[in-house]
Amino acid sequence: MKRKVFIIACVLVLITALFSLFLFLNNGDDKSKSIDEKLKDKGYSDSEVSIILKKVSKDDYDDVL
Repeated sequence: MKRKVFIIACVLVLITALFSLFLFLNNGDDKSKSIDEKLKDKGYSDSEVSIILKKVSKDDYDDVL
């Protein structure tokens, strides 16, 4: 009986660790996207994205997002 409890506890710890690792690694995906992809994800159209890229300085991209 103790062995079953131990195995179940180990499986739960492993599942929790894998889930946490997935969440940690998944958060880095946004950093690899280009600014136009980020703008399109926010709902801007292609024409709006091109205008923003022409008119807004790179320092102000975060304000637009």
